[in-house]
Amino acid sequence: MPIAIAKSGISIPAGVHEAVLVSVVDIGTQISTLFNNTSRKVILTWEIPSCLNSDGEPVTISKFYTLSISQKAALRRDIENMLNTKLKEKHLELKDLLGTPALLQLTKSENGGKERTLITAVMQLPNKKKITPFHDLISFDITDKSIPSGVADWIKEYIYKSEEWTSGSDGERDSEDDEYPIEEPEEERPVEETVQEPF
Repeated sequence: MPIAIAKSGISIPAGVHEAVLVSVVDIGTQISTLFNNTSRKVILTWEIPSCLNSDGEPVTISKFYTLSISQKAALRRDIENMLNTKLKEKHLELKDLLGTPALLQLTKSENGGKERTLITAVMQLPNKKKITPFHDLISFDITDKSIPSGVADWIKEYIYKSEEWTSGSDGERDSEDDEYPIEEPEEERPVEETVQEPF
């Protein structure tokens, strides 16, 4: 039975959930104050059809990755696990993965008194089962001139503060986005692997 989620918050239970990849957003080069360096980042977002919000729509959960498919990269590991195959390509179009079903292992973690839901493992959905996404599939590259509709406001904020965007060479911020503060949803905020905050 799907879980009804109140508008006041999102509660995705820990455990293994069927999901489908609905968004791949390149947020550009981000500064890490924790590690005192910069790296290119991407956010992958999955839709969980068994967990619904109060409007009856599947909730989504996201994870930050360094944009790399090197042998030890977390992005490569999760993609290989999701596809149940070893990548042979040196270059991979992440947008081609949109609509791919998966199993997500979710766990709970507390940070600063707030409970977070973390994606701790991505696996292949068995029996070649297909999942039809409810949300529109979204792909964005930091070199694109405009951000597609449907990209969450908290993700836009990372794009806006990327080195590529602030340099003024790869797009313009929508004027309407300056009219209200952006607050990232507490439960949907992804936490990068091995650290408490994404950057």
